[in-house]
Amino acid sequence: MAGFDRAELLTVMAKLSDVDPNDATVDLRQTIKPTVRVEAAGPSQSRNASISAQSAEPPPRAEGYQLIDVLGRGGMGVVYRARQPALGRDVAIKRLQQAAAPLRDAFLAESIVTGELEHPNVVPVYALCEESGGELWLVMKRIGGRTLAELLAETPPPRPRESPPRSRETIDRGIEILLDVGDALRFAHSRGILHRDVPPENVMVGAFGEVLLLDWGVAARFGGVPDDPPGDGDAPAVSGPVPHVRGLRQIAGTPRYMAPEQAMGRGDLLGPWTDVYLLGGVLLEILTGSPPHAGDTLMEALAAACRAEPPQLGPEIPADLQAVCRTALSRDPEDRYRDVESFQGALRDYLEHRESRTLTEHADRGLEQWRAEVGRGVPPDDRARRYASVGEAIASFQHARLLWVENEPARQGESRARQEWAQLALDAGDLGVAETAIEGLGSEADSLRARIADERSERRRTLRFVRWLGGGLVALQALLVAALAWFGTWEVERFTHREIVEQLERLSRAVGAALAGVEAAHPEALDDVADALGRAEGLRIELIGPDGHQLAHSHEDQSGVSPTAAQPVVQRVLAGGEGGVMELPGALALVRPWRHEDGPTGALITALPRDVLDGPLHAVLVGGLAALVVSFLLFSLVVVRLGRRLTASLDRVL
Repeated sequence: MAGFDRAELLTVMAKLSDVDPNDATVDLRQTIKPTVRVEAAGPSQSRNASISAQSAEPPPRAEGYQLIDVLGRGGMGVVYRARQPALGRDVAIKRLQQAAAPLRDAFLAESIVTGELEHPNVVPVYALCEESGGELWLVMKRIGGRTLAELLAETPPPRPRESPPRSRETIDRGIEILLDVGDALRFAHSRGILHRDVPPENVMVGAFGEVLLLDWGVAARFGGVPDDPPGDGDAPAVSGPVPHVRGLRQIAGTPRYMAPEQAMGRGDLLGPWTDVYLLGGVLLEILTGSPPHAGDTLMEALAAACRAEPPQLGPEIPADLQAVCRTALSRDPEDRYRDVESFQGALRDYLEHRESRTLTEHADRGLEQWRAEVGRGVPPDDRARRYASVGEAIASFQHARLLWVENEPARQGESRARQEWAQLALDAGDLGVAETAIEGLGSEADSLRARIADERSERRRTLRFVRWLGGGLVALQALLVAALAWFGTWEVERFTHREIVEQLERLSRAVGAALAGVEAAHPEALDDVADALGRAEGLRIELIGPDGHQLAHSHEDQSGVSPTAAQPVVQRVLAGGEGGVMELPGALALVRPWRHEDGPTGALITALPRDVLDGPLHAVLVGGLAALVVSFLLFSLVVVRLGRRLTASLDRVL
């Protein structure tokens, strides 16, 4: 629709011949009805002119009805509460106050439209009567209850930054009422009738929840072209008593709710989308408490209606509900819902998905609380509870999407929650938890996946190092045990050798002295003494004379090895050299000089078996080796167990 300027506004104002557009006392929530001329009334009078209670005397009778009292008065008639004795019920009777033809036609038009629309959300009409004096009576169902305006007044809308928005229950109930009003309009549109005036004051809600759309006084037909072309004057062209939109040239409706085409007096632009705009205006008041158009005077309100600027809606109102409201209140009819059914479908979608939205809001609050707790720090022993808390928020987001697959805020919320959960798990080193947290996410989690992969690679390197370290420790322990065993064996051998040599030197001196004394006293007993000494000390004794012949020997070889292997040393001793220790298989032999009858020196050979000390020393050696083996096994067991536990732990986090 084209733009709107002041010149066009002045043209619009010219269509309000009976209303001062600058009069600040005009009630902008009351309906403006087309001007009608009453020839007998002198100066022009508006159908909106009020009738005082004193000027409207109740008629003496209404045939078939008993008038009880006055329910209300308007510019065109008086509404009475009456009793219909024949059916025993109370009814409402609307009586035309003036008999002028234009008023009579308008009264008939409203009566015909209301009577034609037999719908649960339209007040039923029982009869249209004409008394003998020409008075017209419209008999209707007597309705009770409160208007939508009164209901909304009970729950004041929020003021910015001062109070919370209307409760969800109030908004949802208002939307349900609006859907019922839409049913009445859809039915009227199917019969070719536009309402053109749907403020909250024209919506009645009964005591049992029934919803009725009232006041069809400015209704008009649309669709077919009237028989006569529309004129350019103020009087509307009509097809029968009900005017057609093509012939409308005056402004009609409630200023604060008018569609732009209504405010411009462009009847040729009216259609079902006009009533859609009116429904959008009521929706805006349900949401914010304010009608679509502001202004202190009629001119300001109509100027605002012609501009039809997009409504300002706060973030507390769901985004999809904001979209419905803005679409319905689009200035250009082409941008609005083309019919009431489309508008209702959008609202029903909202109501159908409200549980999903509620879950999303609950999850958002839980996520914010979790963030606050995490911001204060997470003790190591409290990670499981933190994970459970964010898990609850994620579950709520998932449930919301299960109820409504296209719930984009829930999808985004779940994605954010999963990424923040993964971040927390990564910071704590829980790679498995982090990977589970982002499972199923798209490219938005690629950076986290890369970090998890890097961390896992690092831990695999650590795991390999741990395994090599464990094997190295076991091998080192085995090497240490082997070295200790070798050292122990070598030390025992060295100790045994030293002890045997010392014992041989001691015994050799004693044996030499004994043999020397025997030789001096009883040379013939020398061999027996040597044999006896050998048996007593466990020695192998052999006495060699200076000429190299054997003088005496022990008859039993205690060492198990013949000392003849010591002959090279014996020859050296006999030649006047020093003796020494001989390493023989299984024995040690000591060769030392032996003086023969103060004459030349012979050689005394004494030998002991190597295993002479094996008993106690081998027991010590075996005990030491056993202790080493046991310590090795225990150490290996500890290393293996620790390695397995560490490996299992790393495997779990990997």
